[in-house]
Amino acid sequence: MNTSTPLNFLDALKAIQEGRSLAQAAGLSRDLLRVLYASAVGLYESGQHEEALMQLHQLTSLDARNPDPWALTGNCFLKMGRFAEAVTAWRVAMAAAPTFATAATIVRTAVAIKDPEASAEALMVARRQRTTPNQFADYEALLDLWNRHFAPALVS
Repeated sequence: MNTSTPLNFLDALKAIQEGRSLAQAAGLSRDLLRVLYASAVGLYESGQHEEALMQLHQLTSLDARNPDPWALTGNCFLKMGRFAEAVTAWRVAMAAAPTFATAATIVRTAVAIKDPEASAEALMVARRQRTTPNQFADYEALLDLWNRHFAPALVS
């Protein structure tokens, strides 16, 4: 198990420039990060979305490349009715680890809030990530949804 060390600004900057997370630079263990994430999940599941967001903000600051805290951040924002922020968080999660499920969620939500850029980006990711017959069918439905909402604006 790693022991954590204080991290000053210059060390943090150097770590980021080297492609390391702040958690790695501070010597925080993966187990500690998992415990913090589990705590955030518990807060989310108990409906304490603001409190979960506070923990998730810490986690995303410590390791911005981990998609799980970003996805849960999006879910919290969704539950709070903050749809544009949910889409933003899910886009970060999708950039870190593209999955069909995340892309499909983004497409549906971004179409609902009339965000053609986010929905188009997610639609392209969904196309690349589809592997099962259900995903192929779901992709066609997503494409149809996107076309119904945004294609007429392109023709005008």
